[in-house]
Amino acid sequence: MKAILSCLVVVASLSNSGQLAAQASCRISVPVIALASAPTDGLTANDLRATVKGNEITIEEINPPPASRRFVFVNDRSGSMVGVRNTPDSLARYDLNRIVRQDVEEALDAIPIGDSVAFLAFSGKGSTRTNFASQAAARAEIPSILAWWPGKGIHKTPLWDNIEIALQMLGPHEAGDVIVVVSDGRDNMSKLSMNKIENDLLRIGVPVLAILIASPSTPTPDRLTDPRDFVRLAEVTGGATATAGGRLDTAFPSGTLLFRRTQLISLLAHQYELEMKTPPIQKREKWEFKPNPTSAGGRLNLLYPRYLLPCTETH
Repeated sequence: MKAILSCLVVVASLSNSGQLAAQASCRISVPVIALASAPTDGLTANDLRATVKGNEITIEEINPPPASRRFVFVNDRSGSMVGVRNTPDSLARYDLNRIVRQDVEEALDAIPIGDSVAFLAFSGKGSTRTNFASQAAARAEIPSILAWWPGKGIHKTPLWDNIEIALQMLGPHEAGDVIVVVSDGRDNMSKLSMNKIENDLLRIGVPVLAILIASPSTPTPDRLTDPRDFVRLAEVTGGATATAGGRLDTAFPSGTLLFRRTQLISLLAHQYELEMKTPPIQKREKWEFKPNPTSAGGRLNLLYPRYLLPCTETH
């Protein structure tokens, strides 16, 4: 979610519930995606309802999707994703490389003309990146990005650290910025915690679209995250997950939304920016955002950042 824009005090009349006469509030901006079988054009604040800790959040404005976007594709090139020659499952892994290329090409083909794309590829302590370019120019970069290899040995996976680098590539932030991560979702090397990268993405307002690859590798257990953490990161930031590469040996929690990889980019056509006014928030708080069942919004499913970050009254 974007950085808090301002805090103010609004005067409210004393209610029957005993609320204070003066109530502090903060203005924030949050990206949300509306999923519906019918078009979502004409969506209004009356179609939606938001609360935090049981307190109503005032939705002041719904801004339409931006005219153009910037994408950073984060490509996991660690040992579990590309393999090392002469290892028993190297052929399976190199076949996985073909699947990754197909996934990236399909995602790029879905990006509208006028948007810009940059790549970040990483493995172990090494990485490489490209500048932002048009969709067509970025497509021409795919062979070199997927051929990149930092050196000998099996390289571990600093996934969270490189998502943070992708976030830095998007600075200063612009409305509509998105990070697309292609990985098996495992991390055994990052210095950053998952909680830290979640908060950084929430603070700036950049969702993660995760392409979760079913890797045939047998990972080492040291500091290794579960692919479900990768899916959670996408969900927490208001993004979504697509799966690719075969069967996943992972049981996801009930209610987890997994999309086809051809659907992922098209979800952004219905991503809106909510301008809201919230009560003071002292710590990271989970909030509820739902369609209003009495309005046209009743048919919607919503993808949105799951937490609001601290916002307190200023004097």
